[in-house]
Amino acid sequence: PFANFVIGTQRMEAANFNEARRYFGQAYDALGQASGLELLNNYAETLARSDDPADRDKAIRIAEDASLRLAPANYVLRATYALTLARAGKLEEAREALQQARDIAEKLHLTVDPRIAFVDAWIALGEGKKDEARRIADTLRVSLGPSLTPRDRADLEALRTASAK
Repeated sequence: PFANFVIGTQRMEAANFNEARRYFGQAYDALGQASGLELLNNYAETLARSDDPADRDKAIRIAEDASLRLAPANYVLRATYALTLARAGKLEEAREALQQARDIAEKLHLTVDPRIAFVDAWIALGEGKKDEARRIADTLRVSLGPSLTPRDRADLEALRTASAK
């Protein structure tokens, strides 16, 4: 299972989300609830990117369990939970979970990864606020600058494509 997690993470960072989802799924199937938090986080994120509503529902269940039951003081898990909700069109719940993620980070005096704003952009898109989503994406592109990963580029492209519809 660990090898599948590592390969899945490599595929996710390279923006090969379908392959990553397959590897994370194999690790998750082998470990179930004993899966590490990083596996649960990454698997939920890749499931949320799927066009299959069943995958998106599974993403919400995994992220909710990880962020609310297993590690309620982990802002990254809470942000991933917000992402799964936003990608499934549950915008009010997503906004609430995202604010909770920011509150957790503030309470623990943690620097919030600017990539959390991707969730803001998906919420804006879900609300039909395409200009706001594009503004957020443009701000992210500039703020991440040379540290943009293939995964970031794929996220920015997905937002651009979705906001052009």
